[in-house]
Amino acid sequence: MILRMMELLENAKIASTYSLFNGPEGRPLGFGTTVGNGIEGWAPGALFVHTDGSGLADLAYVNYGSITTATWYALPVGLGAVAAGAGASLVGVEDSAGHLIGATAEAAIAELAGLSPSESVVEFFDDFLGTTFTHALVPPPWVLIDTSAAGAPTLGPSADQHAGALACTHAADDEAEAIGIDFGNELCFDIDQLLTFECRFRAPTLTAVDEIVIGMIGDQNDAPASLTIGAWISVDGNQDIDCESDDTATRLDDQDSTINLGNDVWCSLKIDFSTKAAVKFYLDATGAGAYARVLPAVVFDLSTVTTGLQPAMFLTKSGGATTQNLDIDFVRILADRS
Repeated sequence: MILRMMELLENAKIASTYSLFNGPEGRPLGFGTTVGNGIEGWAPGALFVHTDGSGLADLAYVNYGSITTATWYALPVGLGAVAAGAGASLVGVEDSAGHLIGATAEAAIAELAGLSPSESVVEFFDDFLGTTFTHALVPPPWVLIDTSAAGAPTLGPSADQHAGALACTHAADDEAEAIGIDFGNELCFDIDQLLTFECRFRAPTLTAVDEIVIGMIGDQNDAPASLTIGAWISVDGNQDIDCESDDTATRLDDQDSTINLGNDVWCSLKIDFSTKAAVKFYLDATGAGAYARVLPAVVFDLSTVTTGLQPAMFLTKSGGATTQNLDIDFVRILADRS
């Protein structure tokens, strides 16, 4: 009897458009030439096979809407194209809200799977846990940024911070200061190989004389307005997080992300350099890493840049006796090895 039923099922003829198991929560499975078959009643999480799909990005869908209003999201299927010398890459997609679902290159597979990147990918990571940083002793490859004249800004561990953090703090002297870290103008990340830069940071409410810079830059300049190569964010006394870039020919300044830095609230930043003619910025003002792309209509073009870049995180003030601080939780950089 069982064998006969299996034979009947194997040879059954069904319509080219079909849905299965219609229960009180809705239909969980279906297939057809039109995604969703133009009907209601799909369960949240329902899977749909698009039999008229034209490629890897158009074959499978999941409903992340409701039983009354289905919202179909195309699932990435399999591996994407194999770039010369780069190995297999995952199809990178964003959902309708601009959330980062995947990223190009082999590093994305490692990131999504929670694994270390393969030997073809360079990963630099520092979470400043149990950090030995002091103002007088900055472990390589980091180099101290300190432009103080009379004052003594400090650099060191953020006291009793879970998982560790580096604290950069201004001195209470009425002078221009910059305090932070970079690679000392060792530009060891070729922009043609660079994939992503990521950082989690926080600061109290800034004053009109304060500014934060975080990102990937060329040679360091203590005046943020004078940086000439790279892509970074800046935060000023309005708490506006601005996205900026410069390729030595065209500078995009003060591009308002519409996201503000909270008072001592962790914020996560990711900059995607995988297409240098269209660098992308992602932010999460909660610090949880639930990134959303910002300024998708702005083209941050670094295609003419041929020099390397370095990470830089620093806090500046143009004067005044303010003692603001910048805490850096971690820094992660991914790049193709060759």
